[in-house]
Amino acid sequence: MPINSVVQQVDVQAVIERVDLDEILAHVDIDALVARLDIDAIVERVDLNRVLERVDINAIVSRVDIEQLVARTEIGDIVMQSTTGIFERALDTLRAQFVRLDQWANRVVNRVLRRNPATMPVAPSRLKERDAA
Repeated sequence: MPINSVVQQVDVQAVIERVDLDEILAHVDIDALVARLDIDAIVERVDLNRVLERVDINAIVSRVDIEQLVARTEIGDIVMQSTTGIFERALDTLRAQFVRLDQWANRVVNRVLRRNPATMPVAPSRLKERDAA
């Protein structure tokens, strides 16, 4: 009797039902099996757009502790430093404007009082004496 006729007479479903898959899998070396997998080929077959459509971004973001994140990344220090830097530059600009205003006011007063700019002192006398010493 040829083998094909014997196989055709076997009820394959009945054989499968009698097989204990847990017993078979207990003898399989999972680490060796995974080592044989080509992970790059598997990842190439994955449709990331379909996966991302199933991800609930709002649920993920709602679980993020923003205060702890800021504390760990020192963003607060960076914001404070940048704000301080902006404030310092603004203050320097304001001081420079006041110096220009003071110089302009001195020129106006000197003209009104008809003072000769060439005869005017370069600095207050006490400051000039201190620098000379």
